[in-house]
Amino acid sequence: MSGIKLVVADIDLTLTTSDRRFTEKTKEVIARLHEKGILFGIASGRPVDAISLREKEWNLKYPVDLMIGLNGAELYDVANEKMYNYFNLKREWMKEIIDFMEPYSDNMFKYYGKRMMCTNIDPVTEIHNRGEREMFVVDKAELYKEEAPILLFRMSEANVIACEKEIEKKNFVDYQGFKTQTTLIEFSDKRISKGFALSEFCKMNNIDLKDVATFGDTTNDNGMIEIAGMGVCMCNGSDDTKTLANYITEYTSDEDGFARFVEKYILK
Repeated sequence: MSGIKLVVADIDLTLTTSDRRFTEKTKEVIARLHEKGILFGIASGRPVDAISLREKEWNLKYPVDLMIGLNGAELYDVANEKMYNYFNLKREWMKEIIDFMEPYSDNMFKYYGKRMMCTNIDPVTEIHNRGEREMFVVDKAELYKEEAPILLFRMSEANVIACEKEIEKKNFVDYQGFKTQTTLIEFSDKRISKGFALSEFCKMNNIDLKDVATFGDTTNDNGMIEIAGMGVCMCNGSDDTKTLANYITEYTSDEDGFARFVEKYILK
């Protein structure tokens, strides 16, 4: 497909392998996009400052053009050096969410500046944090003392499945819950999504969404996959995301699925 002006991709299990490696082939393809004049951006559940740290670790040939953080609650326009923050959860909503999630969650946490507040520090949460923030343990009531863009809940895969069903039944008015990993559910204001932040960036930079290609693997990627002219789900992705996608990659993230797809359909 020709005419693509912007490519935006999720990180984990999309750009990176199951053991979180950023392959040389992926780096090469991203460089080729830049050299062809096609913008490239990252869209993640992590905060923008954490994405910036990881970008430095990857040692890309060129800087990325945009970063969508916290599943769309943050947007950084790199070329214009502008940061945008959208729609915090209200305190009363946060309490309702925490009460609702209590039967499912093994650990509740939120980002708080350069820190991570959590109800306990466990090995999985430490891996999730990757040393990016100081972690400190709080009572669950501390989590809703101040507004925040997202709340995160770690649990078993079985509880994620059960929780998703209950979230669908509830159909919350002001906020939304969605799966971001097989053991992680996140909540945000209902207006927030990676698709929302992508739309804002495109409006500000005069890019038509039909000229955008997006890549993801699971539910928190659905918003940007649904609105893009070329929405691509990894073949290792979840069924709900595959249903919305225009394309499904032939190869997994462990087999350079993103890079191979871009070579075949965008850089050809």
